[in-house]
Amino acid sequence: MGSAIHRRLLKPGVSQRVPSLQSSARDVVSRANLWSVLIFVIFAFATVITLFGIREGLLSKAGRSMDSVLDKTGDNVAKAADGSVATMREAISNAADGDKHT
Repeated sequence: MGSAIHRRLLKPGVSQRVPSLQSSARDVVSRANLWSVLIFVIFAFATVITLFGIREGLLSKAGRSMDSVLDKTGDNVAKAADGSVATMREAISNAADGDKHT
C-alpha cells in the first residue's frame, strides 16, 4: 500500500508541517522590505556619487578656468598699477624740481 514513511505521515497523531498563509505572507513582506532597503541603498549611493562627480569633476574644471581668468586679470592690474606708479613718480619729480612751469 505505501511505504513506512507514507504510513507514518498519514497517522492521525503525527503533526504535519503545512506552510500556512500567514508565514508565506510574512516571507513576502520581509522580502519586499529587503528589496526596498536594497533599492534605497543603490539609489542613495548613485546620488552621492553623482553629487561628488558634479562637485569635484565639473566644478574643478570651472575652478581651473576661473583661476586662469583671475591670473590674467591680476597681471593686467599689476601692469596698470606699474604705469600709474611711474606716472605719479614723474609728476612728483616735476613738482619737486623747482620749475614753476610744471
